[in-house]
Order: sequence, then C-alpha cells, then structure tokens
Amino acid sequence: MGSTAHVADDAELAEAEGRLDMLSASTGGRGASSTGLHSHSAPVHSLAPPAYRSEEPSPAASGSPYAIRAQSTKSLNERRRGFEEGTRVSFDTASLMSERVDAEISKRYDIDMREIGIGGYGKVFLAKDRMFKDRQVAIKKVIKIDDERDSAFKKEVTIMKRLDHPNICRLFETYEQGRVMYFVIEFCEGGDLFDRFSNHGQLPETVVAPIIKQVTSALKYAHSKGIAHRDLKLENICFCEKSPNSTHVKVIDWGLAGSFEQGRMKSTVGTSTYSAPEVLDPEDEDDGYTCACDLWSLGIVAYIALSGKPPFWGSAKQQLARMKAEYYPLTGVFWDSVSDAAKDLIRHLLKVDVQARLTADQVLHHPWLAQHKVQPDFRLLTQVLTNVEQFSRAPDFFSFCVASVARQLDHRSLSSIRDAFFMLDQNCDGILDMEELCRGYATAFHPDDPGAVSEAEVQEIFSYLDLDGSGRITFTEFCAAGLGEDGYQDEHVLWSAFKTFDIHDDGQISKEELRQVLQRADITQVWTSSVCEEVAEEVVQLFGSGSDSINFDEWLTLMRESSARHNEMSPKRFGNSLTSLLGTSSFQVGREDSAERTENSADNSKNLEVSPEEPEEPAAELLAATVQPARGSNECCAGGLQRIYRSLSGRLR
Repeated sequence: MGSTAHVADDAELAEAEGRLDMLSASTGGRGASSTGLHSHSAPVHSLAPPAYRSEEPSPAASGSPYAIRAQSTKSLNERRRGFEEGTRVSFDTASLMSERVDAEISKRYDIDMREIGIGGYGKVFLAKDRMFKDRQVAIKKVIKIDDERDSAFKKEVTIMKRLDHPNICRLFETYEQGRVMYFVIEFCEGGDLFDRFSNHGQLPETVVAPIIKQVTSALKYAHSKGIAHRDLKLENICFCEKSPNSTHVKVIDWGLAGSFEQGRMKSTVGTSTYSAPEVLDPEDEDDGYTCACDLWSLGIVAYIALSGKPPFWGSAKQQLARMKAEYYPLTGVFWDSVSDAAKDLIRHLLKVDVQARLTADQVLHHPWLAQHKVQPDFRLLTQVLTNVEQFSRAPDFFSFCVASVARQLDHRSLSSIRDAFFMLDQNCDGILDMEELCRGYATAFHPDDPGAVSEAEVQEIFSYLDLDGSGRITFTEFCAAGLGEDGYQDEHVLWSAFKTFDIHDDGQISKEELRQVLQRADITQVWTSSVCEEVAEEVVQLFGSGSDSINFDEWLTLMRESSARHNEMSPKRFGNSLTSLLGTSSFQVGREDSAERTENSADNSKNLEVSPEEPEEPAAELLAATVQPARGSNECCAGGLQRIYRSLSGRLR
C-alpha cells in the first residue's frame, strides 16, 4: 500500500469530527493534480443539483452533519488509483455479477410463465424487473437433478462471467432456490436468426455479412479466453432490436461451451447439422478437437443464411460422408445471386482439415467482410471519448460504483457506447489496446483543437480505464467510462447497481455486504479485509440513517453527491470538436436505435475528423455567452457551459 495523497490538517480533522479518511487513503494514490490532466480544465462552480446546494445547511457550518458528509464526499473524489511502490487497486468487474442463494426471485422479477424458449436443460421465460423501469430480462430455469448437472450449471455461470463482449449475451445474476437455479440473462427482443430467416426468407449479403462479422468477433474473443461455444447455430444468434434494419446480434446459450485451456475437448456435444466432422466422428477418441469446431459451425450458419438450405443432407451417415468429402452445392438458383467472395469464405470454413480451416482472425480479414463496412459516426465517438477522458480522473470508489452500473445495463442502454467501441476496436477482438485508443482520440479530435488529448495523456487515460489491470480495456470498463453523468444518475439504473451490493436481496446494503463486494472485486488484494471494513464503515456512517446499512434512497444520495463532486473537481474538456456537437440539437448518447442513428448521421460522418463548423443558431448565441478567452487560452465560464453541455451529453432516458 502506497503513501496517502493528502494529509488533513487540524482544521479539516476538526470539521470532520473524527471522520475516517480510509476511502481515499487506502488507495495509496496520488492526488488528481499530479496527473497533468487538469491543465486543460477551467475552474468550475458546483455542478450539484439545486437541492444539493440550497436545501442543505451551509457547508461552512463546521461540525454539521452536512459538512462532515460533504467533506467526506470531497475526499472520495480527491484520490485515484496509484502506482507507488508497485501497487495498484484493480477492480474485477466480473465479480459484480451477483450469485444469490436462498433468495426469492419473484420479489425482484415479475415472471411471465409463458415459455419463450426451451432447451435440453431447462426453459426460458420473459420477466420484468419490478423496480427497473421498462427493463425486460430473459430468465432460464433449470433443475439440478444430480451433482453432475449442478456442476455443469456452475461451469456455465463461470464461463459467462468471463465473457464480456458486445456480441455476447450478458448474464446479470443467478438465483438458487433448493434444486432450482435461475439465470437472469439479457433479453434480445429481435428474435433469433432462424426466425428472421423463416419470416423473411433468403437473407441478402448486406444483412448476413455484418452478422457473420459480429459472431466471428465474439468467437475470436471467447477463443482468446480458452472457451469454445460448441453449439453455434441460427437459433443461438439473436437480434437485439426488432427493427428489420438493425443487424446488431448477440451469441446466446453458452451452456455447452467448453474450455480448452488445459487441453483438447472430447465431448460429443452440439447440434449435428452444425457440428464439425472432428466432433461427430473423431479419428481417435483420445485426440479430441479444438475451437476450430466453431469455425465449421460458422460456415454452416453463413451457408444456410445465404441459401436457405443446409449444405449436407440425408441420413446421419450420409451427411458425415458428404462432410468429409466437402461435397455441397454452391451453384444453382439459390447461389446465382451470391457473390464469389461469400462463396470463397464458405469454402475456406467448411474444410475437413482443421489446419486448412480459417481461424476467427482470418475470417475477420476476409475480403467479403471488408466489402460491408458500417459507416462510422465520428460525432458519437467524440462525445463518448470526452466522457471517457473525464472518467479517467475519477476516484477509486466512484469508478467502482459506476462500473457496477455499467455491468447491469443491456444493449438498449449501451447502444451508442457499443457503436463507439466498435469504431475503436479495429482488430475486432472485443477488447481495446493502447494503439486503438490513441487512434480513436486522434480521429475524433482535430489536431488544432484546444481540447485534443496528447498521446501521453491517452496513455494515462488508458491506465485508469483498465480497471482490472489486464493491460487491455474490456467492454464493461469502456462502458463505465463512456456513460457520462446522466448515464449513471438515472434512478432505475442505480437501482440495478444497488442490487449488486445487496447480496441478501433485502433492500439494504449492510456494512458487511459492502465489505464483501469491495474485497471480492479487488483482485490484486491491495485493499486488505480491514481496509474494506473501514471503507464500508465510513460509507454507512456518513450516508446511512444511524443503522449498520444504507437503503436505496441513501445509495442514491451517495452516488449523486459523489458524481457532483467528481464533476466539480474534474470538468469535461471542451474544444472545437465538441462545439460542432452543440450545434446538433438532436444528438444524444443514449438508447436511440443504432441503425436509425447511423442513418440520421451518415452525412456528418464521412470524414476522419469532426470539422469545427460554425454552430447554427441558437447554439452560437449560447456559446458566445459562455465561452470566453482568458489569459491567452481557451477557458470557459464553466457554470453556464456545463449546464448546456450536460443537456447534450447524457443518455436518452
């Protein structure tokens, strides 16, 4: 544990009346002013809501409860993760998924008992969150009939917790009630690819190519984790939105997924129509097979989606013989309109020789997928990266709480951030590296923009966004950073995050529950058990109502006051790139359908930079009233500007 970044003087200690400063001191972090990122930030007024500033007693009243809490909130936002003496607090976002035992699921979710899906191990139902407005989830109910089945279900949970990718369906939490286990899963309301094909017939390449690219990206990511899906088929590829123009999909049902980190897989699992020949009929039972089985299945998916028919037919024996002979038609009425590039991809996927079969990375570089690129929206990218830069200056505890918010959001809340992530993820591996983030900032901000971020600053931003210390930025880490203030202040969103800490599902976060979540998430164990206990003690004392726990209203206060303090100390940058955003009154980061947004913004995203165009009225008048040069630099009257900026930067609720 490194040295503290701030030592309170006697006056501060007296004002806090013995307040524990453990939430900040335990990080061993350096003060925000040492990062160099504040050099572009103008002085700001308080960004707290009016009630926060006027209805409470004056902070000047030393010794008042508000003064103590305000000072503590300030301390939470003055410290950041540090690297002194080789230590750093790294948060494991996967640990934010709750696994509840002996908790009643019906208290949280209103379950429609009509089945929306059925599989070999259980049934799937649609449910509504009783407290999270308009939030629907899919709940898979399974029965643990024996120890083997129980072990298989726990393995599925472990695998899904590790999979953090925009094209992989999210597991939010699990419930165990006796022999029954419930998986609370992200609901994809657009139906599966099989339904889309059944309703619309043969799909055009302009639809199939983006789907294949997204699925391949999901496979590449899973394979990098040592995980193979082993049951990829049309029914396990689901559309996130109902709109026929939307092609955003997610891979679902990882119940048969296998791990190959310790060696080859040997179980004969999956659906025979899609299964690779080495899975159905291995030459030697001891040889096993690799994740290449998923690429064969991908070839079958592409074949059926483009032609409407499976490539192999007949009895099981006849199908296997045709597979091994690589005998399937690519000519005729169904194939005359299909491009040679698409056929070439299928040929290189349906290879019996595993060494000759394309890998996921090779598929992503195939010319057929390169022909079908989505037009990027650089205004969106600029907005999200501005949120990211501000979040990089957030303190430990606040960033951890925001990560708990991001972990519980689905595609409807994250569509804009997802699209920005896709723009940055050039190699489609589902994670961001330093080079990709640097390229993103260079693309989004004009070099002459006073708000532009230097490469050195991007490196520091990257280090703080990398919450788990892996050297890469995961999708959830990026979502937490890109949400923006309004994204994590919505009451219904904060309710879902609250439940992450409410382990016993009783509507209260006890001091012990908070300690457990904090300690479980600190994967580097920099925060000892005693430190986590002291942190939990301070939160309960300062934001609770006298008991050893905090309720949801008190949690809202904690999050909103921490957010206000963070915005006060770390205002967003403002430059010419964002000036153009202020001239676009319809632009918001939010739940807008990505296909509609892409269509609406196509004319504004043809260049590799956002031009600092003159804003239209009335934005120009607003800017003239709020942006004023001072001492030869571009500084702003932050109070008025931030009010305008916040109105344009939040999520669409």
